[in-house]
Amino acid sequence: MPAKQNGSGHKLYGFEDLAKLQQIQSLKFLGYSLQEIQNLIDNDSDVSKQLEKSLPWQHKLLTEKRDELNQAIEAVERVQFLLKEGKPITWTVLSSLLFKMENEQDQIEWMKEYCSEDIVEIKR
Repeated sequence: MPAKQNGSGHKLYGFEDLAKLQQIQSLKFLGYSLQEIQNLIDNDSDVSKQLEKSLPWQHKLLTEKRDELNQAIEAVERVQFLLKEGKPITWTVLSSLLFKMENEQDQIEWMKEYCSEDIVEIKR
């Protein structure tokens, strides 16, 4: 919170406020939620130790988000291709296509566990 206001009533911020804002923006860029950021900033312990504990989890979450985005992009590209080819797209066809794409990785993981490598490679 700003400690002062100027004559016009505008809030004045100091260097400490700007430093805290920079911390918040940096952690937000790394994908931390506002609650997580507050916990990190409010905790007086060593920043390096806090990050060492939390960054592996944050990396995992961001990687999962990236994978979801890549799947969504691939789905959009497949639908665009079908439309370009003049294929009729209905809600049933679209839902079926998206369901298949969404569950494809689960099928591959299942096949890796229960089938030979040759069969798994054919699926890909």
